[in-house]
Amino acid sequence: MALPPGFREEGIVKINDVSTIGFVPLKDDFVFLAAVKNGVIKLILNPGSESSNDIKTETVLDLSDRICTNGEHGLHQVRAHPQIEENGYIYVSYTYNKQGECLVDTLKDGPVTRLSRFFFDLDELKIDADSEEVLLETDPLRTKTHNGGDIVFGKDDGYLYFSIGDSGMKHPETPQQELNHLFGKIIRITDDGKIPLDNPWKNDDDNEDEDSRRCNFGGHNDNTDVICEEIFAFGFRNPFRMNQHPDSSTTRIYVSDVGGTTWEEINEIESGGNYGFPIREGPCKKKSYDECKIPSDRSLKDPTFWYPHDSEGAACVAGSAVVPKGIGWPEKYENAMMYLDFVFDKLYFLEEDIDGACRECDIPIPEYFNSTFFDLLEKDLGKPVQLLFGPYKDTQALYYTTRYGSPNIRRIWYDGGNNDEDDNNSNNDIDDDTKPHRQPIATATADKLLASIGTDIQFDGSESLDPDGGDLTYYWSFGDGNSEDDDESSSTESNPSHAYNDYNEPGVYTVNLLVTDPGGISDTVQILVSIGTPPPEPIIESPEVGATFAVGDVFILKGMTGDDNDDNGDLLEWEVRKHHKDHFHPFLDHTTGNNIRIDPGPSPEDFLASTNSYLEVLLTVTDSKTGLSTTTSRNIMPKMVQLVFDSEPESGMELVLDGYSVTTPSVVTSWVNHELHVEVPTDQRDGFKFLVWSDNDGLGIESGIERTIVVREREDKFTALFMTLYNLENEVKSNENEIGNITEDDDNDDDDEDKNDEIENNEVVNHDKESDEKMEHENEAIEIKNDEIHINIGKEDVYSRERNNVDEVGSDSEESITIMYNESSARIGMINSISAGIIIFTSVVILALELLE
Repeated sequence: MALPPGFREEGIVKINDVSTIGFVPLKDDFVFLAAVKNGVIKLILNPGSESSNDIKTETVLDLSDRICTNGEHGLHQVRAHPQIEENGYIYVSYTYNKQGECLVDTLKDGPVTRLSRFFFDLDELKIDADSEEVLLETDPLRTKTHNGGDIVFGKDDGYLYFSIGDSGMKHPETPQQELNHLFGKIIRITDDGKIPLDNPWKNDDDNEDEDSRRCNFGGHNDNTDVICEEIFAFGFRNPFRMNQHPDSSTTRIYVSDVGGTTWEEINEIESGGNYGFPIREGPCKKKSYDECKIPSDRSLKDPTFWYPHDSEGAACVAGSAVVPKGIGWPEKYENAMMYLDFVFDKLYFLEEDIDGACRECDIPIPEYFNSTFFDLLEKDLGKPVQLLFGPYKDTQALYYTTRYGSPNIRRIWYDGGNNDEDDNNSNNDIDDDTKPHRQPIATATADKLLASIGTDIQFDGSESLDPDGGDLTYYWSFGDGNSEDDDESSSTESNPSHAYNDYNEPGVYTVNLLVTDPGGISDTVQILVSIGTPPPEPIIESPEVGATFAVGDVFILKGMTGDDNDDNGDLLEWEVRKHHKDHFHPFLDHTTGNNIRIDPGPSPEDFLASTNSYLEVLLTVTDSKTGLSTTTSRNIMPKMVQLVFDSEPESGMELVLDGYSVTTPSVVTSWVNHELHVEVPTDQRDGFKFLVWSDNDGLGIESGIERTIVVREREDKFTALFMTLYNLENEVKSNENEIGNITEDDDNDDDDEDKNDEIENNEVVNHDKESDEKMEHENEAIEIKNDEIHINIGKEDVYSRERNNVDEVGSDSEESITIMYNESSARIGMINSISAGIIIFTSVVILALELLE
């Protein structure tokens, strides 16, 4: 998918593990600050140069001594104050190692997300590490995912908007909807950390007794009714990137919120807005593509744009940007939105289509449709993480960063491309007066990427393409020779052969191919070839071949160089990736050494991830003299187990496992030691009421509609037992004769005792044998209130049985029998009707409620 006519694309510089970039204006020029995941901020000098030789990088701030980088933790964003030329302020968000250990899955000892302000000396181009002013810290992060952390300054209000992810917290915690802490929120503060007076929950007089107060240190209020004053909008999962409309006279901010398993969304935020997660995802109920009715609670905001995941359940919106007016792009792009997808590796363009929108459709259609603007994989690029417009020449370019590729900081701009020699090939959709043409696409391959001195390498650029059909010219530079004019170090053939001779040092060489179309428009591509003998393949000693992990297991990474069993850790570089579907997340960044302890084995990212996720350990050895390296890898699979979920007396009931709906009976896969959250929705089929869980066909031992199962290393069965309300009412009537009409005859003690025995034997209500109260069943009626069952008997006397109280409770003011269900364990007596093949409940309410021994 070539760029549209007239657009050009090129790489600027390579910075490994770059998170984001932001430009800083200077008096006569500009520079970029690049945030690197490991805690380093780099300065990119001369980024507007057309020659890569003029673009330099240098480190201006190193926060690696105070940062956590495990998983998605790290340095997230760096942004310049709008008046940086006057005040010198830059703002940085990162994962702060507050407790001295980068722990996860802890409520009190983990790292926190920190937002700080630093001073940037524009004359010396240095950042003073000691100038840090901490503006905000969150609660400890529960997981290594969903950190968010983007920064935008409002256009007209000048306030700082900061996005905070939900920290990967799963049910029962739902921080995205709780206003007493900051996870899953967009916050708004002044440039020095104060609360703007018009924030939606600002307490005007700062009275501690009021219903809102600051949460900037600690990330929450202990009182769940006290709202954090920093909050501007809420209901987000992982608001990874934000951007601002460049031409609006007011502050208009768009948030790219990464979805779970069904929808990705871009939201235009407003003060106090609730954007739905985890109640909704995209325009629909969470984890649904077609349960999408417009919410009766109109306070839930629909996204501005949404799009579904692919057939594998994957997608990830990685940032968006609105095209400014006046930068020379064709009119149809002005003020249109572009966005990147991390999984699809594509840059998309949104076009408005109000007539084609259908919010009420079973699968809602937004007011915009997307089309591919640029396919990153054409340039061997992957995993884009940022998109923004910034200065270039006398206009602006669209800059983006990727995790992989070289260079991985890149730009796209429009110049019209007037290829006068190629008029006949102009695109029919383009005005003949402008004659814009598309940039060619350079493609280079080699038959071997490792060769010894003197060995021929066959290069091939014939797959390069001019989208407008013109003939290309080729220029290869092989990276060796004594000068750029050395004929032996270059070629103009499309598929030359080249050998590196004896005067070349062993090492890694950059081979560059430049292709040019008839109008003089060019594109370049680079490939790396290694010349010499690589080091022996490294050996991974731990984890061993075939090793598996349970959630919480700890691994030690131990290896050897493969050269005489030398285990010198200085030569060993490790990386661990957590694969999920067709993409992966960082689990351990590039780390040098040996006997390295990595984080405990993770839980599956979500319910569906249990069957398609694993860890990959990579070990690389690099020869310090030649730069040649060899890599080996090993997959570590999770310990998986199957669990059976069923229901009685009928199947077909709904259960929710880690937020995912299943219908009984279901066999599901989970990981050993994973804490699987289970819910029984209350809105089941009419006539059914959940009573209790039965584990492994044993006694009912869990009565709550929510429970957490710690998955064991064995196959377990969990059965949800339901009460059939219709049958229960009939049972009350049909057992009337068995129970008998208890009269008020105080003289017939023997009969009363016999009837008490009968009730005991049938396990109806363990009525005190010494009691001679008598009941007469008239106008029986059954009513369910929350977790209580009420049977109205039309008499003054009432008997109430609580599971934790074996004493009878009498009352003259109520006309019902109440049986209460608590969280404590109990068992329910049942009679198994073999002929019917189901369990029925005999007696008035339940056959018996007895405490477990």
